[in-house]
Amino acid sequence: MGIAIMQVPSASRDGSLVRVLPDLTVAHLETWVLTHQSLKRVPRIQAVMRSLASQLADYSRTGTR
Repeated sequence: MGIAIMQVPSASRDGSLVRVLPDLTVAHLETWVLTHQSLKRVPRIQAVMRSLASQLADYSRTGTR
């Protein structure tokens, strides 16, 4: 899944951080979310994976969380 860089929205929640070069986009990175094969059917792992996939898809469409 290709998505825009998500560090900016995450970092913006921390008031002690200051963004430098706000007009610079370094790269658009492909994101992979992995788990060990033995964990893929564990309900809590499935829930986390579904949530991450949904949030990343929303972010890639809208650029917001």
